[in-house]
Amino acid sequence: MRPLFIALALSLAVPALAEPPPRPPGDRMEQMAERESEILAWVRSQDAEKARRIEALKERDPERYRLAIRRAARLMKASEQDPELLARRERLQEIHRELQGLAALDSDDKKIAKAREEQIRALVEEAFDLRMEGAEARIDAMEAKLEEAREKLEEAKGERDERIDEHVQKVLSGEMPERGRE
Repeated sequence: MRPLFIALALSLAVPALAEPPPRPPGDRMEQMAERESEILAWVRSQDAEKARRIEALKERDPERYRLAIRRAARLMKASEQDPELLARRERLQEIHRELQGLAALDSDDKKIAKAREEQIRALVEEAFDLRMEGAEARIDAMEAKLEEAREKLEEAKGERDERIDEHVQKVLSGEMPERGRE
């Protein structure tokens, strides 16, 4: 009778231990709302009109609003890694507008046409250089992340036995470690 009771108790206890404890119901939603507020505050600090347009989408077109927030979050993160990113983007937009204006001009005068072509070439060269600066900054950021990942890997390798012992003790005590952290 006793072995049957132990088997029954274990069969009920093991699945309960395998499931993570439930989160408080509002916790995730609160975190998302807080992050959204941070992103909008950042957008507002960069461009108040753009922030107003994004906020207006929330009620009118929720899907476009979510996309705008995601885009802004990516830009915010990228600008943290590359402080010159926003200035480059702004200058690229100015160049685009200037190129549109020059493209609309037309002249039969060869001297004017040649000057126009030189202006266009100078703007296209500047835009190309700005894009290459951005590419270099992204590569530098990737290299830094790679180096950080290598350091973490080496640290984990150095702590291998301790981490394994800790994990084994958690499993033995009935505390299941987080998934993906095993």
